[in-house]
Amino acid sequence: MRGILLSLLVAGVLVTAPARAGGVAPARILIIGDSVTQGAAGDHTWRYRLWRLLQARRAAVDFVGPRRGEFNAAADPDDYDDVADYPDPDFDQDHAARWGGSMAWRLGDYDIPQLLAGYAPDVVINDEGYNDLTVFKLTPQQLIDLMAQFVADVRAARPTAAIVIGQLPQRWAAGVDEYNALLVDLAAALDTPTSRVLAAPAPQDFTEYVDTYDPAHPSATGELKIAEEFAGALALLPLPTLPAPPVPDTAYAGAGRLSVTARPHSALLGLTAPAGATSQVVWARDLTARGRWHPVARVPASAHHHRVRALHRHHRYAFRVRAYQGDRASTVFSRVVRVRLP
Repeated sequence: MRGILLSLLVAGVLVTAPARAGGVAPARILIIGDSVTQGAAGDHTWRYRLWRLLQARRAAVDFVGPRRGEFNAAADPDDYDDVADYPDPDFDQDHAARWGGSMAWRLGDYDIPQLLAGYAPDVVINDEGYNDLTVFKLTPQQLIDLMAQFVADVRAARPTAAIVIGQLPQRWAAGVDEYNALLVDLAAALDTPTSRVLAAPAPQDFTEYVDTYDPAHPSATGELKIAEEFAGALALLPLPTLPAPPVPDTAYAGAGRLSVTARPHSALLGLTAPAGATSQVVWARDLTARGRWHPVARVPASAHHHRVRALHRHHRYAFRVRAYQGDRASTVFSRVVRVRLP
C-alpha cells in the first residue's frame, strides 16, 4: 500500500520551472537511498553535509524528491517519513530515500519512471546497496546487475540525467569490497560524455563505531566523509554556479602629505597624494576666528601644489587634506598643518 500511495504521489507532482537564484537555473538533484541517506530523527544526515559543501562551492542546486523527513520509529514504526527533526533544518530537505530501502525490492517502493517524470532531475544519486548485501543476502554481482538495470531505467526516463552511484563505506560488511570494485567497473563501462555514470568512492578512512553509531549508520564524522565523496563526484559534472557575491566596498585608508607656505591673503599648499588616490579635497579652518572645518577645493591626485586664496592677513589657519578613490573617501585625513599669514 505504501508503494502504491507513493507512486500516486509522484505521478501527481507538477514539475514547475526551477527557482532561479541570482538569475541561474539550478541543477535538480534527486537523492535515492536507504536509512543511511534518510537518517533517523535527530541526525544531521549526509544530505545536509552535502548541501553545505555545495553551497560553499556556490553550486546552484535544488534537491528534489517526494520526502523531506527522517525516520522516527518511536513515533510510528510504519511511517518512513514521520518527522523533519533535523538539528539544523536550514538546508534543502527534499529527497527520495527510505529507511530499509534496497535495490532488491525497488518496484515495491516506488516506480523509477514515475519518480523521474515527476521531479525531472538533472542528476540522480543512488546510495543504496547495504541492505541488499546484509539483509537480502544478494551477491555483489547480483547487486551490480540491479544497478545496471537502474541506470538503464533512468536513461530511458531521463536520457540527459547524470547518474552518481555511491560505493558503500561499511567495508567491514561481507561483500562490500567486492561490490565496490565491481561498481567502479560498471561506471567505467556505462559512462559516456553525454550520459555520465560516476561512482562516488567510499571514504578511505571510515571506521566502524567512530564514523558510525551502529554497524551501518553514519555519525557526524561519517556523514561528512560520505558527503565529501559525493561532492567530489559532483565536481566532475558541469553544475551551474551562482554569481560571485559583490565585492564589499572595503574602506579606503590612504593619507596624503601636506605642507603649507604663508603668503599675504593666501596659503600655498604642497601636496603628495597617497597610492591609489584619484583626487584630494583640501579642508581649511580659520583658527583666529574660531571657524569650523570646511572643504575649500578638490584637486586631482597628480596636483602637487594648490593655492588657497581670499584669506585674512595675520590670521592663523589650519589645513588638512582627505584622499579619494573615485567616490570613496579615505577613512583618515592627512596630519593637520597650521600657519600664520603675514
